[in-house]
Amino acid sequence: MLEDEVEFAALLKMFLESKNFEVTCVTSGVEGMRRVVAQDFDVILSDLVMPDLPGDLFYKGVERAKPHLCKRFVFMSGHRADPYWQEFIRQVDVPVIWKPFPMRELEAAVQKASEP
Repeated sequence: MLEDEVEFAALLKMFLESKNFEVTCVTSGVEGMRRVVAQDFDVILSDLVMPDLPGDLFYKGVERAKPHLCKRFVFMSGHRADPYWQEFIRQVDVPVIWKPFPMRELEAAVQKASEP
């Protein structure tokens, strides 16, 4: 999970672990890239708006380094009305859950992305 809001990330991690998911959290897109290059993940849950490496650039980095992981992305964002992010999501055709979201929506998105 790539989320720069530490308290929010902790809440999501706790919830997902209660549903038997193993969760690795990073607060930086750069650290996220290091982790993705080092190992594969079943799901990549990523905020779109990050201070050092936004979600679109993170996605493009993963696409170059490990393209097979792109189908495992789920984006989160509170910027639903932003035309830039709308266009990016349309182009990459990756699921997005819009903040604030119900936890059942998070669980369903992660479950679906983790299916083979």
